[in-house]
Amino acid sequence: MHHSDVLTKKYINDTFERFGLEGSITVENGRTFIETDKLKPHPQNELIYGQDDISDMVTKIVAADKILVPLVITDNFVIISGHRRWKAAVKLGYDEVPCEFVTFESEADELAALVLYNCDRNKTTSQRAREGMSLEHNLAMDAFIKRLSSLKQNQPDMDESSTTEKPSKKEPKSNEDKKSQLTRGKVAEAVGIKSGKSYSRAKTVLIHVDGLKKEGNAKDAELFITVLNRSASAAEDLLKVDLSTLSDDDRKKLALGQLSPSSFLTVGDSDTSEKKYATAKKQVKRMGNAVNALKDTGLSIGNDKQAQELRKEIESMIASLNSLLA
Repeated sequence: MHHSDVLTKKYINDTFERFGLEGSITVENGRTFIETDKLKPHPQNELIYGQDDISDMVTKIVAADKILVPLVITDNFVIISGHRRWKAAVKLGYDEVPCEFVTFESEADELAALVLYNCDRNKTTSQRAREGMSLEHNLAMDAFIKRLSSLKQNQPDMDESSTTEKPSKKEPKSNEDKKSQLTRGKVAEAVGIKSGKSYSRAKTVLIHVDGLKKEGNAKDAELFITVLNRSASAAEDLLKVDLSTLSDDDRKKLALGQLSPSSFLTVGDSDTSEKKYATAKKQVKRMGNAVNALKDTGLSIGNDKQAQELRKEIESMIASLNSLLA
C-alpha cells in the first residue's frame, strides 16, 4: 500500500485522461478535493458494516464547517476509508470532499486496508464477524497471515459481547481440522473477536441470517443480529428455537437479554444437558469395566454355588448398564 504524499500536476492530468473527469478534481492549499458524485463506496463496505447512522457525523461536520480528515480513495475513486463522511457530505449538500489517493498491489491488499482503516471504529460482534467472513473468503491463508498480522496492534479492546466463550482445548482430529481451526483463530484475532470458536459461532449465525434475508424474513433476521451482538453462544442457541412459536413479548425479552434462548429448548436440546449426558455415559462405561473385573474375580471363587450366584448378579448389573448406554 502506498500513500501519495504529493499529487503532481502530471498525476492529476493522467487521472483526468484515464477517467475523463475534467473538473472533478481540484487542489487547494495542498489538499485534493473530489466531486462527491464521482466517488463510489467499496462493494464490501455495506455488506460488512451495514447501513450506519450518520447523524453524529453530520453534527461533527456542521460544527467544524468542513471535513477535517480526508477520505482515502483508490485511483478509480472507490472509497476505502470515509464512507460515513461521504454520506454525511452528500446529505449536507457538499459538492466536493477532501481525498487522499492510495494505490494497492492487489484486491486482497485493498480489502485488508478496508478492514484496517475501520479498526478504530466502535463495532458490533456481527460487524466484526462480517469482516472476518470477507477476509476469510477473499484472502489466501499465507497472504492473510502476512497482510493482517499488524491488525492486532491496531485493534481496540475486544468486543465484550464476543468474549464469553473460552477457546476449545480439544485438539483437531485431522490436518484439515487443524488448518480450519488455525484459519478461524487468525481471522478472529485480526477482527477483534476473542476466539476462533466465538468467530465460528457468529459466522454460522450470520449465514443463517443471510438465508432469512433472502427469504424476505427481516423480522427473524433482526432478532438474530440483536442477540448475536450481545452473545455469540446465545445466538447459536437461538438457531435451535422454533421462532414461529414465540410471542411478541418473548421476542422483546430475547432482544433485551431478559430471556435466554436456552429457556425455550427442551432438556435434550440444551448444550448443558448434552454435556451432562456425555459425562454420565462415560461414568456408566467405567462402571461397566469395573463390573466386568468383578466378573473375572467371581470365576476364581472356589465354591461353585457362590460363584454362580455372583456371576448372575454381575450379569444382571451388566445388562442394566448396557440398557442405559443403548
